[in-house]
Amino acid sequence: MIENFAEKSSIVETNSSFKEASKKKVDDNFAAETREPFAEKEDTARKLPYFDILKRINYKERKSMEGHDVWTLAVFTSVKGKTYIATDGNQADHAVTIWDVEMKKIVGTFKGHTDTVCGFVEIKCDNRGQCLVSGSEDNTIRLWDVKKSVNVFSINVGYKVRVLCSFGACVAIGFRDSNIIQLWNITAKEKMGSLKGHSGGVFCLAVFTNKHGKSCLASGSDDGTIKIWDLVTISLICTLDNDLFTRVTALATYTDLQGTLWLISGNNNGRVELWDLNNETLKLVLAEDRGYYISSFALFLQHNRGVCLAYGDRNGTIKIWDLESRTCLNPLESANTIWVENVAVFSDKDGRAILVSCDGSTTVNIWEELIDNPPRYKMR
Repeated sequence: MIENFAEKSSIVETNSSFKEASKKKVDDNFAAETREPFAEKEDTARKLPYFDILKRINYKERKSMEGHDVWTLAVFTSVKGKTYIATDGNQADHAVTIWDVEMKKIVGTFKGHTDTVCGFVEIKCDNRGQCLVSGSEDNTIRLWDVKKSVNVFSINVGYKVRVLCSFGACVAIGFRDSNIIQLWNITAKEKMGSLKGHSGGVFCLAVFTNKHGKSCLASGSDDGTIKIWDLVTISLICTLDNDLFTRVTALATYTDLQGTLWLISGNNNGRVELWDLNNETLKLVLAEDRGYYISSFALFLQHNRGVCLAYGDRNGTIKIWDLESRTCLNPLESANTIWVENVAVFSDKDGRAILVSCDGSTTVNIWEELIDNPPRYKMR
């Protein structure tokens, strides 16, 4: 069922000065790749890191988090090409820990949150270089200067942060205990507006560009629906509803070779669905309910197959789907038997994919392709 904005009103709160400046402020802060003309049908696959042969993938590193139980992670790359992994800290100090992938060591520990850290995103900061925003159940978001390892400032957002999503110098924030989504310009420390429409907490967010070239936000909620928002006009475009009333916990978007824009959704019972965003319809159920939630998705390219989807599964495995053929491939398996919580992917200097995963234990698995000729590829 698709609800149009004309059929069901959604209240949007904004600052009085924001209405005149909203289009310029949001659109100017979007990364250039999110504003590419849709008419060019730039497929997601051309931007994704790739694996050649999935059978050759295995976990090469198990990074010890030195007592940290890792439930949340994110990967980001510096302007000089260095790759870092950010992880949530132990429950005692609620720290954010930054790992240098190449040096295999901690390069920063950010302390300041007083409750569980639920997410972090990289943003563009003028004159500051590498910046990270973290969100916590202590009702705050914090901006960190990665190079200097200092907390630049914190903002009390009034609710328990569940998820963050970045676009340029801005972040969208979903909350566990509120049904609104807040939009903040971080560098200006200015709240740009609030999106209202969900009837439950917001657990996942994804930014994308629709077929009309508009910068959009997808949000998944405890109310079982997905809402699509226009980030320029700060208004609701549509609501996607499968009538299951099950919490939506993961979202990702990609464009296939035919130019179709797809939204992938995962829910609290492990169901994975494919939505055609061009027509705002549910097209396919990839995986039925399996009794456990999906926390995140990762996308990568497999040679001669197209775009593939990865997410955590039971018994320490990562499930892999070929999105072009809609077939489930052989899973990635480790010695762990714990349910994989979060996955993320990044590329090495040659464009090859490296997958990272965490399972709530004190280690993070790093997965990469095993190459027969070692000089061709080394983990950076």
